[in-house]
Amino acid sequence: MSRKDGLTFWKLVKISRPLFWIYFPLIFYLGVLFSGGGLDLYQILIMASMTFPLELAGLGLNDIYDYKSDLANPRKGGIQGYKLSKPEIKKLKIISYLAAIPTYLIVLLTGKIQFILTMFLFGLISYLYIVPPFRLKGKPILDLVSGGLVLI
Repeated sequence: MSRKDGLTFWKLVKISRPLFWIYFPLIFYLGVLFSGGGLDLYQILIMASMTFPLELAGLGLNDIYDYKSDLANPRKGGIQGYKLSKPEIKKLKIISYLAAIPTYLIVLLTGKIQFILTMFLFGLISYLYIVPPFRLKGKPILDLVSGGLVLI
């Protein structure tokens, strides 16, 4: 990352909201635990990739499409992420898409079809929730249903 565009590694960390890093790995671990399974190397790698990389992918895209409302939001910044500048948006979009790749590569390597389909469905719902023209975020009922589906 060059300083010219303003997106340093530490800004990307702020965008990924480190306080949320535990959320998806914990849900994943509880799913493994309650299914009676144990953790294997793939599952540990997936849990690790659900921290910074996957959160950067989702929250990076979210920040891009919430850009205008975030500018007016006095709570944005600090633990609430980072206020993007207009020139940073294009690069963050590319970085956000690339950040999801490690998780999905590991998922594919497991060879477990049900797991692969579940994770790709999770990615699709997350994408539809955040990105126009679908942008289910903020649409009554669809917002609630899509948010709930991502959590299960």
